[in-house]
Amino acid sequence: MMCSIARVGALSLALLLSGCATHFSPGMVREEIVRQSGEDPLSALELNLSRFTTLLLKSALAGGSGEIPFAGLSSLQLAVYTVPRGEGPAIDVTKIAVRGWEPVVRTYDSTRSGMLLIRPRGDAIGQLVVVGAGPEKVVYGRLTGVLSRDLPEALGNVFERGGPDALQRALSELNSGG
Repeated sequence: MMCSIARVGALSLALLLSGCATHFSPGMVREEIVRQSGEDPLSALELNLSRFTTLLLKSALAGGSGEIPFAGLSSLQLAVYTVPRGEGPAIDVTKIAVRGWEPVVRTYDSTRSGMLLIRPRGDAIGQLVVVGAGPEKVVYGRLTGVLSRDLPEALGNVFERGGPDALQRALSELNSGG
């Protein structure tokens, strides 16, 4: 009897916590830019690619460079915001409250900030959120599917080497067809 009560309690807690997860979206990132900078972005590009569109793009990428392991991708949100130039990163993305996601990368220095979060799905990754900011740009990507465990490291390396511009290029590869 006591074991059953403990299981029900644990299940209830898991369900409660899963409902409290941070909901990432282009709008949420835009609101965070306004909250931290006090200004709307100068420009914005926001894309939501459905399962069908993403499947078409993956087939177009079949002959691509293969630098980023995007296999298993079923949907993609991509947003790129241009912000008034300032000192340091446009926003400190490490200040975004995160609940219900597993942090893989959280970095901040005098020129950029970034974070990469995942939600596992069995032996793979079910969802991945990446946000990177430099002095003039904030890039957001949310990938869903049955994603490679190598994807977070690959995207983290891209951001580390080239900042938000390189991150935008890597995610835009999916939108442009390679």
